[in-house]
Amino acid sequence: MWSFTQTSSFSSSNTSNNISANLGKSPPLSSLIVDKRGKMFTSLERNHSQKLILDHIHARDVSLLEHVADKFTGVSATMVQREKFSILRTNRFSAVIGEDCLHLFEKDSASSRAVAQKVSSLMKTILQEEQQQQQQNQQRSYYYSFPQLAAEACLDEASTQLELKLRRLGLLVDAVTKPLKNSSENNGERADFELSVGQFQRLLPLKQALDEIDTDIREHHQMLDEALRKEFSFDLEQQQRGGGGGGGTDEVEIASSSTPDDENTNNVLQLLTSHAGRSRAMGGRVLELKNALRATREVWELQLDVDRNRVVRLNLRATILGMSCAAASL
Repeated sequence: MWSFTQTSSFSSSNTSNNISANLGKSPPLSSLIVDKRGKMFTSLERNHSQKLILDHIHARDVSLLEHVADKFTGVSATMVQREKFSILRTNRFSAVIGEDCLHLFEKDSASSRAVAQKVSSLMKTILQEEQQQQQQNQQRSYYYSFPQLAAEACLDEASTQLELKLRRLGLLVDAVTKPLKNSSENNGERADFELSVGQFQRLLPLKQALDEIDTDIREHHQMLDEALRKEFSFDLEQQQRGGGGGGGTDEVEIASSSTPDDENTNNVLQLLTSHAGRSRAMGGRVLELKNALRATREVWELQLDVDRNRVVRLNLRATILGMSCAAASL
C-alpha cells in the first residue's frame, strides 16, 4: 500500500514537473476545463489519471495563453491549429480546444466562466437528448462537433464583450457631445458650453479608449479574416482527413454528396463570416463615435476662440479707457 501511494505521488509530481517545464514557469498555468459531458472543473481539481492538453503544449504557445497587462509587447488575437488541439486567443481570455475538452485561461474572469457555463449547459442538453433518442430507439437527428460548439461559444463571448464595451463608450460619447446636440435641436442657438466645461476634459481619455477598442476590433477582424482565407477547421479529425485547412480542387470534385465533414466546414465558414460581419459593424460604430468626438472638439475649439477674442477685445478697451483717463487726469 505504501509503495503504491509513493509511486502515484512520484508520477503526479513528475507530471506537474513536465507541465511546468513545458510552460517555462514554476507553477503550472491553472485553467478552467469543460469536458465533453458538460462537467466543469479546474486543472488542479482533476484526477491524476486524466491527461491534460497542457501535457502536449509547446513552449512557443505559452505567450498565447497568458494575459499580462504590463507586457512590453502584447500578443494580438489569433487562432492557430496544432496537432492535438486548437488555440483561440481573444482580447479577454484564451482557450485551448481539443476533441474531448476545453481549457479556458484567465479562469477567474467573467468571460471564461460565462463560456464554461454555456458550453456545460449545452453539452448536458445534447446528452439528455441523445439518451432520450436511445431509449426511444431513434437515430441521432443531427451531428454535432464539440470543438465547433466550444469555438462558437468562445467567439460569441468575445464579440459580445466588445459590443458591450463599445456600447458603454457610446453612452459616454453621447454625454460629452450633448451640448452640440442641444444646439442643433434649438434651431441654431448657442449651446451652453460654460455649464459643461468639464466635459471638454474628457475628450482625450475617450479618444484613447476609442483607439484601444479600435485596435482590439481590428485584431479580432484580422484573426477571423485569416481563418476564413485558410478555411480553418476546429475538427482535428477532419483536418487529418483533409476536409479543411485549404483543400484543393480534387476534394471539391470528390465531395458530390453532403457529409458530416462538409456540414462542419460550412458551419465553421458561417460562424466565422457572421462574427466577421459583427466586427465590421463595430468598426463602423467606432468610426462614427470618433467623428462625433472630432466634430465636438472642433466646435469647442471654435467656442474657445470666440471667448479668447472677446477677452482680447475687453483688454484692448480697458487699455484704451485707462490711457484716456490718464491723459484726462494729466
